Amino acid sequence: MCKPRHSVIFKLMIFFLTTALVAAMLISGVIIVNANHDEFVPTTEFTSSKRLGNFLQGAVNLMPTVENSLAGRWPEDGIVEMRDLPELAPDLDLGLYWILLDSNLKLLYRDNKTGNIITNIESTQAGTELDFKSATFTSELLKNNYAFQLDFKKGSINLSEGLTSADVPPQLQQISMYQAGRDANITIVLDTSFSKLDHIRNGSIEYSRQQNWTIYALIILGVSLLLFLAAWIFLIRFAGSQQGTSKIQLSWFDRIYGEIILLAVAAMAIITLSAASYFFYNFGSLFGGDPLDYLALILAFYVAGSILFLSLIRRYKAGILWQQTLTATLLRIGKKFYDNRKLLWKAILLYTAYVFFIFATVFLLAVTRFDSALFLLFLAALVILPAVLILLPASRWIVQYQMVNDAAANLGLNSFKLSEPIEKLPVDLRSLADCLSNTQARMQQAVAEQLKSERLKTDLISNVSHDLRTPLTSIISYIDLLKQEPEGSVKTAEYLDVLDQKSQKLKILTDNLFEAAKASSGNLPVKMSNVNLNELVSQLSGEYSDRLEAAKLTLVVKQPQAESGENLPLAISSDGNHISRILDNLMTNAIKYSLSGTRVYLDLYTEENKVTLELKNISKDSLNCSVEELSQRFVRGDESRHSEGSGLGLAIASSLAEILGGELNFKLDGDLFKAILQLPR
Repeated sequence: MCKPRHSVIFKLMIFFLTTALVAAMLISGVIIVNANHDEFVPTTEFTSSKRLGNFLQGAVNLMPTVENSLAGRWPEDGIVEMRDLPELAPDLDLGLYWILLDSNLKLLYRDNKTGNIITNIESTQAGTELDFKSATFTSELLKNNYAFQLDFKKGSINLSEGLTSADVPPQLQQISMYQAGRDANITIVLDTSFSKLDHIRNGSIEYSRQQNWTIYALIILGVSLLLFLAAWIFLIRFAGSQQGTSKIQLSWFDRIYGEIILLAVAAMAIITLSAASYFFYNFGSLFGGDPLDYLALILAFYVAGSILFLSLIRRYKAGILWQQTLTATLLRIGKKFYDNRKLLWKAILLYTAYVFFIFATVFLLAVTRFDSALFLLFLAALVILPAVLILLPASRWIVQYQMVNDAAANLGLNSFKLSEPIEKLPVDLRSLADCLSNTQARMQQAVAEQLKSERLKTDLISNVSHDLRTPLTSIISYIDLLKQEPEGSVKTAEYLDVLDQKSQKLKILTDNLFEAAKASSGNLPVKMSNVNLNELVSQLSGEYSDRLEAAKLTLVVKQPQAESGENLPLAISSDGNHISRILDNLMTNAIKYSLSGTRVYLDLYTEENKVTLELKNISKDSLNCSVEELSQRFVRGDESRHSEGSGLGLAIASSLAEILGGELNFKLDGDLFKAILQLPR
């Protein structure tokens, strides 16, 4: 039953879905990477972020620079407000100056040696003059909810109440270490309500917006990644599948060598990953500031690499991943060359001769320069030698090959004749000719055996018909005679006796026929046990003594004997009933067909792992059939078929011997008949 398959269109939709998911993951990754590049952490507040830290770092680093630039220009009170810097130091590159004016960030820089102060805090507020140099003013600044003081000399940070070191941007720690040794401090106060429209407030708004975007990007990235993996599991699972069949569908593209596809997949993967990495960190800086062109390029490489990868998947599922590689192809070619190495050396020799001919020609042209008799001599040699060494042997081989080929064409006509002896053929053609000659011999033998089998089959049908028809005809005839006799006739009892004899003969013949069929098919059960052959032979002698005496035959038994003259016990593992039946059939056959007044020899001996029982007798009739035919069913020694018996005895004995793992062979030497039974010990 075929498994359900998904349509090609549906699989194409899933494939292009993976492309869209890759685009979604790229864009989400850009947002996340840029956030990390901007030192943005989604769980960190703006007031303790690196983004604010970068701004504060610039502002703090500005103070020592301004102090150095004001050397010799300090006012008498030693206090400089940043709004007065353009007048006091017009040559100073103020940098953050304009951003720090009217800002949410308040700075108070104090040089502890000179007492000079730089600040962006206005000295007059609400009609009150502020005393920047008093310690009380600094203490009041540190009471704000987000304020801290950097002591450059001590390298310490004093925090306002409620703040911890985690609330301070990490860059300020670096500033304290960088300015170590300067006897100065700076107090920083940040209005966390961002009441003024300045650069810090804009940064806070941008930070919050980016925080939301990054959270969304993380969600989109996670969902896209899960869908991407699920889609690829589907594509791999059903790659090459087709509706209505379980066979993997391959295309011409899947016939390209696997190494080429694998290298292309690796190249596409490296290019795609490298391009994606560059795209993350340079979003918007390529192709004239349009990132969509670069995104399309990445997706194009992804699609190409995915198509190549799916080709490898289809090959694996079809079981041709290894076979369709250049390495496997070269190995197969190498194996063919190795298997035909007897022919290969000739090709190599011809190629070497050809190369030698080319080099000799070039050498000749270089040496003689066409102006000497030596050139003509070399030229003649280069023409004659290849003809003798290459053309003549090759031509002779082709002629001999064609001769063998023509002879092979007549093999179907039971004729394989060569115009020259096989011994004169080359080694490779000689082996081919020998093989074809042996094939012809086997074909002739097979035809002979088939004809013999047909003849034996015909004889079997004829013999069965004769042996069954004879008693059956007698039974029918005597039944007709009984019908004609009056009641109380004396001949009725005589006719019934004849009917009984004929019916018993027909029954025996039918039983033997069924037994022969079962024995030849091997359906008879075998019950293995220890069988003492000495006892079987003794029982056989006793059981057939009367019949032997009636036939005027003498049984001579010969068994292995010890030095004391006693018979050596001879036991085997076999089926005693089947062995008894074999011996009964052999002895019955000997009594029935032996010449009266002769001896019947029964020899029992061992050889290696076998036990052999040999029965010999002199036939009273001339045996005109072959040894092989004697073991066929319904074959008798007398072709007139006037003797008693069914012709099944030897056939049954042969089949039983095969069932026991042994064999029963027959030999004829004139009128001497031998039955040789061999059984495993």
